[in-house]
Amino acid sequence: MKTGIENQNDGTAGFNWDSKNYDLNKSNRISSQHYFNKMDSEKFEQQSSIKDDIDLKKSVMNIIKWNSSIDETKIRIKVKNGWVTLDGVVDLDFKRLKAGLLARDINGVTGVTNLITVSNNSSGTA
Repeated sequence: MKTGIENQNDGTAGFNWDSKNYDLNKSNRISSQHYFNKMDSEKFEQQSSIKDDIDLKKSVMNIIKWNSSIDETKIRIKVKNGWVTLDGVVDLDFKRLKAGLLARDINGVTGVTNLITVSNNSSGTA
């Protein structure tokens, strides 16, 4: 066993791993604290995912809104865990495809399901 001066010199001062001095309660506190910290981090990740989904939805809505060829009021957007689902009706197929491409280009989007349909009557004119 090292003396106190030897422990100070090698950076292990105050650590005595003799089994007689092992504090089981302290070990349990550390383990339970680790468990709760892990739960907190998982809860944070879940909340972060929800926030990211909201931000992604806003970004997809904005990019579709700013694309003058697509009427954003005809498109519904859902986002879950980064996956974007587009739904609605447009009058031309290129608008359906363009909405999907625009959504895919958003940083953080993991995938896109494009359920937009094409209808000649979607513009409201006969």
